[in-house]
Amino acid sequence: MLQVSSLNLELMSNRELNEILEKYEMFLRSIHFPIQTTIVSQPINLQHYVKENEELLERTTNPFKRELLESYIDYARDIERNQDMMQRKRYIVTYEQILGVTRESYYDALHSLEDKIKHLKVGLEEVGLHSEEVSDLEMMRYLHTLFDYNESQHNPIKDEIVLPMIIKENLV
Repeated sequence: MLQVSSLNLELMSNRELNEILEKYEMFLRSIHFPIQTTIVSQPINLQHYVKENEELLERTTNPFKRELLESYIDYARDIERNQDMMQRKRYIVTYEQILGVTRESYYDALHSLEDKIKHLKVGLEEVGLHSEEVSDLEMMRYLHTLFDYNESQHNPIKDEIVLPMIIKENLV
């Protein structure tokens, strides 16, 4: 699964827009395996921003700067709490079926999947889009959003509860 950046087509001239759309069409025509594209709206996670500002607040001695930092932190927490700000994440999903129960079947499928991902990444880059494979945590958040949107918005999966991937004993 790849997370894909976006392009602002509104700011492009007609020539640029046509060029991008032609490249995207060529990319889609080059794909000879099933893919799924999805766009998911998720609340923005500002925890990292809040933590950085809290650390900066601890080191700041100027009372005016401290007051300003405190207001930034409160504002960011309020945005997260009220979920006023959402981000749209774009994904391309593909798969590869494992044909058999042997280690070799597993690795054959894995190599085939890696080739598909590489093809997608190169094609997207030619269009001007950045893509990267999602982490296990991001995959879990994506699935959580798809299966239980309301709960995922109020109780998103946190970093510390990431579960390891489980693989059959005879494959690893």
